Amino acid sequence: MRQVKEIQSFRDNSSIFILISVLFAGVLIGVSIPFETQQQTDQEAVIGLSIAVLVTLGSYILILKMKFELTVLADGLSFTFQPFLLKSKQFKLTEIANWSIENHKWYHGLGYKRRFNRQQVFVMSPGKVLAITTKDGNNYRFGINRPELVKRFIEENWENKNTLYG
Repeated sequence: MRQVKEIQSFRDNSSIFILISVLFAGVLIGVSIPFETQQQTDQEAVIGLSIAVLVTLGSYILILKMKFELTVLADGLSFTFQPFLLKSKQFKLTEIANWSIENHKWYHGLGYKRRFNRQQVFVMSPGKVLAITTKDGNNYRFGINRPELVKRFIEENWENKNTLYG
């Protein structure tokens, strides 16, 4: 069966490590500088610093484990988002109402985002996304690294079937 597989992870995008480092610096500064109204003992400072280091290391490990995998098939698509969505979720071609390739800027959010307007975003790096609208009104945005290949594959395999768009 013909398919196109797209894999994205934060390991491919170095800007997220810069963001986490800035976050760590902010937590470290906030913990190490005592408030004027409260005296901080050495023990409290060590505990606060330890918590800041553990939170930052945990964030790094979580980010390194995050991986989004999209497989575009001739009869639909499937995706998984580790470590949160372990079981692959699938959409058959009959469930998809519309698709498009769109731009996705970093300020639209990276990682997994679920919005109240029935939209879910799975994007690990800024660039192009495959936007899917299902027939039940849900919107999905999937990060892709090779938009030309995905677009050509979809046009060759999905557009020739009469089940799409009605």
